[in-house]
Amino acid sequence: MKYLLITLSAVLLAVAGNVSARPFTTGCKWSYAHWDDCHETHSFSLFELDEPYELNGNTYYKLYRTNIDEKGNRGERQYIIGLREKDGIVYASHDEYMEMSESNGFEYDIYGFPYSMADNEIILYDFNLNVGEFIGSPDNEITYFISGIQPVTLENGKEERILDVTARMNQHPSYKPEFLYRNMISGIGSLYGEGLLLHYLDAYIYSPSLPPCETEHFLNAYVEDDRLVYKAPSYTGDPAEEHLSHTTYKDDPFLGGFVTGIKSVTAESNKADEDVFHDLSGRKMTGTLKPGVYIHNRKKIVVK
Repeated sequence: MKYLLITLSAVLLAVAGNVSARPFTTGCKWSYAHWDDCHETHSFSLFELDEPYELNGNTYYKLYRTNIDEKGNRGERQYIIGLREKDGIVYASHDEYMEMSESNGFEYDIYGFPYSMADNEIILYDFNLNVGEFIGSPDNEITYFISGIQPVTLENGKEERILDVTARMNQHPSYKPEFLYRNMISGIGSLYGEGLLLHYLDAYIYSPSLPPCETEHFLNAYVEDDRLVYKAPSYTGDPAEEHLSHTTYKDDPFLGGFVTGIKSVTAESNKADEDVFHDLSGRKMTGTLKPGVYIHNRKKIVVK
């Protein structure tokens, strides 16, 4: 009996160690990179879920946003909205979402509200959708549906799905009838889009008065409970053109330590260590550096 209890305890501990954090709860962090086409610069936004709170009988987690502009100036951490996840569906309070949307200039009176409703909540994401199924109402002037699904293995080894979102212009003959609009990844959220995590179905951008400069947004990195789960693909082209790429991983001012694996090293660095170099695995380098990529003062340095 004693042997059985010991064996059972070992099995339970092993299983517990392999259980990933529940998505859309405290400890989830998304870092989005923004590419300014006119100035050819990047800025960043961090979304992070923190403490829970109760509203209308549901438990939500407070979502905060922090921005860093193209010059490296860090803004204040601001509360945005509460989110909750259940059975692969992400919800937000309708009233809170509409108030937040209006304050940020998102208007849905032209093409219709793109998200589905459940009681007094909006369904922000439904990661259970399959090819051909609609996101939100199929009766709007612009509708969205899942047009393709590809499997993806995340940085933590978990298998998820990349869902292709296609837009259909139902009453706009001057536009292309259908086109691949966005991608999202199950359990995480939007990969690309003007509206980032919360407004990824942003039909309003089809207004005729588009700005002269376009801005591309993409998910740069995602972390759960201080573990890297996703990072954008690495750039493999001409290093001189790397800064022009707006879909590949950029040195992340928020979550970069999780990507390089030297988070603890950079956190403990001081002026005495300013001349220390580390490789991408976090190992301290000594002697003459061989050609390659290294970390120095929290930045990647290319040695030729």
